[in-house]
Formats: sequence, structure tokens, C-alpha cells
Amino acid sequence: MIQVTYLQPDGRSHTVEAQAGKSLMATAVAHNIPGIDADCGGECICATCHVHIDMPWRERLAPAEEAERWTLELAVEPHPDTSRLSCQIRVDDSMHGLVVRLPPSQRYALTRPPTPPLGASDESSRFGLPHDRA
Repeated sequence: MIQVTYLQPDGRSHTVEAQAGKSLMATAVAHNIPGIDADCGGECICATCHVHIDMPWRERLAPAEEAERWTLELAVEPHPDTSRLSCQIRVDDSMHGLVVRLPPSQRYALTRPPTPPLGASDESSRFGLPHDRA
């Protein structure tokens, strides 16, 4: 089995068995890891499964896709180099020993939906509200 360690902000750690093909979020929820709220159930729309992945693991993962980068704008204090959504990272055998750091909070950082990057396809209905750039 693949072992993944979730580090709490207070230093506590939880090492769990992960199943290949499941997301890091689903793994955390299945093992009752505190700090992964997963409010949207893995739909990449809430950022309450925000985690930090440090080197060398970060460079081993596929880069975040546009939807994940967009949704990370909802995270509390996202870091451009380490922040990821655990719902978007699928566990595989190469991740044995992965260490995932949890942020101090998973509450929404924004009161309105994030604005998509310039040049992005129009997904104004994604959050059920039109977006503005004001």
C-alpha cells in the first residue's frame, strides 16, 4: 500500500494507507484527517481541501490545471509554489512516502467567485454568478 503523511499546522502527523487512483482529498476524508473539509466533495470549486506540497514532491506531480489554479484563489493564503487542491491529485505508486502539509484554515478567502485568468474561456456560470473584473 502507498503511505501518505498529512502534517497538521501544530506539528501532529497522520500517516495513512492510500489507494492508487483515489485523490489525496478522498484519502484524507476516508481516514478522518482533520483539516480537510472537502465541502464540495472533490468538484474543484471550494478550495477547502487546500494543501501544501513541498519539494521534492511538488516537482514529481503533474502541474495544476487551469480550473485548480482558478479555484486556489478561494484558499486562505495560498502560496504560489506549494498550494494545491488535494481533490485534484490522484494517488499512484510513485507517491509512497508523500508528505502533505495542511494550512491553518480551510475557510473561504473570498466573498465572491474568483475572476478567471485573462484569456481563459468564459465560465461565468461555473459559480452560478456572472463575474466582473471591477
